[in-house]
Formats: sequence, structure tokens, C-alpha cells
Amino acid sequence: MMIDWREVPFVRLLLPFALGIVAREYGLALPQFWVNLLLGVSLLSMVIFSLQRVKFRQRWVFGIPLSIFLFLTGCQAVFYNNELNEAHHFQQFLSPHQQTEQLCLATVTDFSERPNNYRLTVSLNKIGAVPNSTPDSMHHCTGNLLMYIRKDSTLKTPPQYGDLILLKSKIRLTESPKNPDAFDFKQYLHRQNIHHQAFVAMGNIQILAERRGNPIQQLATDCQKYLLTILKKHLTTEQEFAVGGALLLGYRDAVDEDVRNAYVQTGAMHILAISGMHIVLIFQGLQWVFSVYKSGNRRFRWTKIIVSLVLIWFFSLIAGLGASILRAAIMATFLTIGQTMKRKGNIYNILTASAFVLLLWQPLFLFDVGCQLSYFAVVGIVYFYPKIQKIIISKHKIINYIWDGLSIGFAAQLVVTPISIYYFHQFPTYFWLSGLLVVPLSNGAIYIGIGLFLFDKLPVIGYTLGKILLGCLFLMNKILLIIQTFPHRIVDKLSFSLITLLLSYLALIHIAVAIQSRQLRTFFTPLSIFIILSSVYAFSTIQHTQQKRIIIYNVYKHTLIDFVEGTTCFSFTEADSNAVNIQNKIEYAADNHRIKLKINEIHTSNLYNTLKNPHFNYLKGLVQFDSFRLAILDKLPEKPIDLPFDAVLIRNNPGFSMEELRQKIQFRQVIMDASNSLRNVDMWKNMCITIGMSFYDTNVSGAWSKDF
Repeated sequence: MMIDWREVPFVRLLLPFALGIVAREYGLALPQFWVNLLLGVSLLSMVIFSLQRVKFRQRWVFGIPLSIFLFLTGCQAVFYNNELNEAHHFQQFLSPHQQTEQLCLATVTDFSERPNNYRLTVSLNKIGAVPNSTPDSMHHCTGNLLMYIRKDSTLKTPPQYGDLILLKSKIRLTESPKNPDAFDFKQYLHRQNIHHQAFVAMGNIQILAERRGNPIQQLATDCQKYLLTILKKHLTTEQEFAVGGALLLGYRDAVDEDVRNAYVQTGAMHILAISGMHIVLIFQGLQWVFSVYKSGNRRFRWTKIIVSLVLIWFFSLIAGLGASILRAAIMATFLTIGQTMKRKGNIYNILTASAFVLLLWQPLFLFDVGCQLSYFAVVGIVYFYPKIQKIIISKHKIINYIWDGLSIGFAAQLVVTPISIYYFHQFPTYFWLSGLLVVPLSNGAIYIGIGLFLFDKLPVIGYTLGKILLGCLFLMNKILLIIQTFPHRIVDKLSFSLITLLLSYLALIHIAVAIQSRQLRTFFTPLSIFIILSSVYAFSTIQHTQQKRIIIYNVYKHTLIDFVEGTTCFSFTEADSNAVNIQNKIEYAADNHRIKLKINEIHTSNLYNTLKNPHFNYLKGLVQFDSFRLAILDKLPEKPIDLPFDAVLIRNNPGFSMEELRQKIQFRQVIMDASNSLRNVDMWKNMCITIGMSFYDTNVSGAWSKDF
């Protein structure tokens, strides 16, 4: 298949630009002088070549400096987007050890409510160290801060968007995960341009002024609050209000864990995320409204396009300007302008043009999971949907309607599955059923919800629409909760490496090429890639069947130890590990790493149990795994132990000194996990330094592990 690159120029522009973003984000740090010099040279080269008459065969002469220019522009976009590179960022005013309380003047830029706390993002205006600073002596600064406020009765009204506040707290850098393959919250915040966080008591916050934010954003926030009150009035049950708020307004604070799991495990989570589907439905609705008045007047056409785009972008602002909705809004803008100017563009060019504009404004959206899933889903629908849809053509409209819905779901899922497995390690087997039954209901709910917002003040109409919307949302939730009970509803614990992910998409691209060319020989390339994928998987599986490893995780106020032998894991923790809160901590700390190690069998035991197998002996905290001996202690042994140990794990704040421990047991290294208080850990570390003993603190260095 030959690609006519003249129809998709933005594909060629996007590739070097995106590579520049990736290179800069993952460590390419050229001096700014040289970057600016190379940008100038490449720009000058393009100007010179454009003034020359270059033969078509020699167009690459212009393409090389253009690609260099775009690559370096991507690098610079990441550099200037990072707030830490700003001259007056508040980080320069913090103490090196981050132990000093700071007095900060800040404006609230984002607010959300959680069950136990409020989560705010604030933009700092001034900062000073306590107790020497006053509001007049503080330093002017810039930068974003993530702030948590525990709910209590000392402040009845928490700060809202646009409020100017004075706060006092310690400000700390966000930390990297302390467990292998755990969710990297630091990286997640970094890609939202947030690098510091603070936990603030209600009594240390003073609201100085209200409504000092961006006027347009303030209006959008007020509109969301007003529309939520309408939903709250009509959606009288918690689950339906939570889903309605997420579906119609992008408000997901009310969605509880049970509802979230039902949507995730049935492959319907995209319904709770404001996305292109919402923009398409709103755009179609506006087109229908405007079609009532037909006019060829040029002024009316432009009035129609301006009103449509203003409403679409204002809705996007109300919904939070997430990456997926921004993608849809930009594409809708391009398509609307193109239709008005009677120009038909290539859909792939429009798609990549929207990505180029989006990344130019916010380069780190390239790494946003929602953004990636959104673009992959659209590519799947645009390319594969027409081909899948043609497989079945019936004389019956109902069959065609059902197959049409299934075709869209299959097309999107085909392209989204590899990256979804890479991030979430699972595959919802009934995605097609939930899409067929729930998506039409959600589309109807969006139109009904818009009608409710418009006619809420009309008692009979508003009441009727509210009841219909409540029924739609109840039915959506009921269907998904029923599907969730089906056997084998989800295939979980799937593991994709980056190489596997890239090979999967390479195979998918060549399958698309082969389908387009309709030549048998073109199918040999994807077949070869699948053989390579199978070989990689087989090699990885063999490696994992031979692995032996000990991991001592960092779990706050708890002990968790995994002994991995092949694809079997013997896990030891406290007696009350079945409690929901402890189980959640264990899953958060260990699940991703266990999936990466391809663990398919987990035996969970109490720390004081006894367990034996040919290569593993565990006797009430005394362990021999292969040739390695580990003692797990929360008190001194009653009698001295003659066997030498490679390491001792101290847990749960036992009251002994290192000297007392050495009199009872011989060991080479001390490991201290997160079940101990920081005060005790510091005391033991000082003792180890004094006597020259090797030590390891999981609170500082993260999970301890050893391979055999």
C-alpha cells in the first residue's frame, strides 16, 4: 500500500516533534545555548532551501532541517512546560531538608472532595519561612502545589476554585514509589506540572478573598456546580447521581469503588470519562437545532459555526479539559471550519493535526493514558470499523443496527487492547456486550440530561425528564452489575513489556497494510512478527519459571514479604491481613510486581506460621530460602540462636538495641521495614553506624529484594 504523504502532512510533522518530547522527557538534556543555535541553523536552512528551486526527488534536502527543527521544538516544549525551570519557582525558597514550615499566599486552581479529605491544587503567589515571615515580607514566586486538607469541624467551608488563601505547612517533594512496579504517583503529578505536596490542617488555612481565578474558568466552575445541583435534585440515589455527574459533567468525585469496578470490569469505563462521544452528540444536536432554520446567508453560516464552537469549548471547560475531550474539541473545530469553507480533509491528517496542536500546548499529554487510549480508539474506529461492518450485511434493520454497534466496539478494542493490557494488566471479555447494551443508553442519557438542564425550571417537563434520566442511569448500572456477575468477566494479571507492546502495534500496522493491499505475500510480515512475539513470550516464560527472589515491601505500618519460586509466591504478613484496608495496601504495594514476575499462584500465610517445601523452610519467622537465611523479629529471641543469618528484619517496633540483638543472634545486615516508627528506625540506624553494621531502611530506599 502506497501512502500519499501529501494528504497527511501532519503525520510527518508530528513524528519528529513527538520524538523530541520523548527524548527530552527521558533524559536528553542538551545545553540551551546549543539547542537554540541548532534551532536557528535549521530554521535558516529551511528558509534558504525554500527560496531555491529544488527538484521533487531532492525534497528530502528541505525535510532534514525541518525534522531537526521539529525535534528540537519538541525538546524545548518539554523544557519550558516544566515549572521547575521557571526563574522564580518556590522550590528555591525551601530549606534543603524540607523540615521548615512555610507561610504561603496561594490561589486555588482545582478543588475536589474525597471521603476523608479535600484535595486542592493551588498556584503559589508568595512564600516565606515560618516564623520569620509576614505577608508583607514574603518572596514573590510561581509554581503549583498539591494540597490535602483533612476534614474536620474547624473550617465549615473549604477553599473553592479562585479563592485566595494564606496557608501554613511543610512543603515536600513528591516521592517516587517505594515498591517495584507500583503506581508512580510522582511521575503522574510531574506530567500535570506538579512536583510538591503538602498536608495542611484546617486551622492553618485562612481564606483572604474569593473568586480571584480566571473569569472564564470561574464561570465554568459555577456552571458545573449549578448543573450538579439540578442532577442532585432529580437523581435521588447515590449511584445514579455519581454516574450522572461523571457522564454529563465529568464530575467523578462521587463515584465509589463498587461502581468504578463494575464499569472497569465490564469494559465500560470510557462511559464515565468525558470523551469524543460527548462532543459528537453535542455537535449533532447543535446541527439539528440549526437545521430548523435553513439559510444560505454567509453571515448565518459563520454565526452558526461560532456559536457551535463556543458551546463545544465551554462544555469542554466545564468537563475539566481532559486530554480526550480536548482531542475531540480540536478535531470538531477543524472539521467544522473545514465544512464551512467547503474543504474536505483527510481524517488521519485531522487526527494528527489535533495531536500536534494538543502537544504544542501541553507536550506531556503524549504520556497521558487517557489521551493515548482516545487516539488509539479513534484510529481503530476510522480504519477497522468500515471493514468489520461490511462482514455482515442483512436485510433486517435490527440485525444491521446490532452488528453496527458491535463493529464499532470490536474496531476500537482491537487497537486499544495492547496498550490497555500494558497499563492495566487486564482484558474485559464482555466489552462487546456492555457496549451493545449500555452505550445506546448512555447516548440517550446525554441528550436527556441536556434537556433536563435546559427545562429544569418547567415543573412538569423537568420532573418528567429527571425521572427518565434516573431510569436510564439505573438501567445502565443494573445491566453492568449483572454482566459483572458473569463467569470469566475479566482476564487479569496480564503482563506486556514495552517490547511486546511495540511488536503488537507493528504487527497490527502490517495487518492493516495487508488488508488494504489484498495480496497474500503482505501477510508474511505480520506473521513473522507474531512468531517473534511468541518467541519473546516463550523466552520470558522460561526465565520466570526459573526465578527465585525475596521481596520485603514497604507497606505503611505493616510487614509484607514475598518468597518467589518460579511462578509461585509464598507471601507472609500479619494475622489481620484479610481486613479490607490492609488488603488494599497489600494489593497497591505488590500486585503490579507480582504480575510482572508472572506469578500465577499465591500462598498467603501468617508471619508466625510454619511452612516447608524442598527449597523453602519457614518456622515462625526464621527462614531459609535456598542458601539465604533471614530472621524476622518483633522481639528478642528467648535464647541465643547458634545459626548465622544473612539478614535480620526488624518489624513492629521491638524495644531492643543492636547490641542486645547481636548477643542473641549472628547476622550480617539489618533490614527495617515500614511497620516501625521513624523515630525507632533513626535510633537503630545510628546504632548501626556506631558499630559499623550494614543496614537497610525501606522507608528511604524502597523495597528490599534479593535474587538467587
